Amino acid sequence: MAKLVGVFAASHGPMIAREWDTLSPPTRALVEQGFGSTGERLMMTRPDVLIIVSPDHWCNFFLNNFPAFCVGIGEEHDGPPEPFLKTRFNHPVLAGHPGLGRHIMDTALARDFDPSLSHRLTLDHGFCLPLWRMGIDPIPAVADGHRSDPTDRADRRQRGGRSDADDAALSCLGLVVEGGDRKLSG
Repeated sequence: MAKLVGVFAASHGPMIAREWDTLSPPTRALVEQGFGSTGERLMMTRPDVLIIVSPDHWCNFFLNNFPAFCVGIGEEHDGPPEPFLKTRFNHPVLAGHPGLGRHIMDTALARDFDPSLSHRLTLDHGFCLPLWRMGIDPIPAVADGHRSDPTDRADRRQRGGRSDADDAALSCLGLVVEGGDRKLSG
């Protein structure tokens, strides 16, 4: 049985990476302090895998195919496509965790909740910027790329994921939720 060891939230503002070299020293210090302490607390939980929830920024989906939720179930995912982040977070490929990803999918489907799935996602700044600023070497991750849309209701998210990790064959899970445009509930 898996154990949820922590839930953390962080900003993913692309200007943090794009303008890093031009930030004033006091601003840089504040950003480093915030992300650094969050990264330290996250790593103190000793997670075996991270479940990272972030909106897709037109890297995997477009208007002709825009699912509310997509779970990454592949062995690997592509690192950030943005040129401003590629040089700072030099991980062109990040490990996935197909077993946990598949378990999340199977559990959701068994509960009549139907996210899409991908065997290989492109993990943009929403996924990678917090890891870079927290100083976290990539840990196998299950990516949940969801749209940032007002119709994406909290009650729907809770129904689909209320116990996704109940019996996964992992010892520790860390959950990283990025953003700040929504209130976390539950």
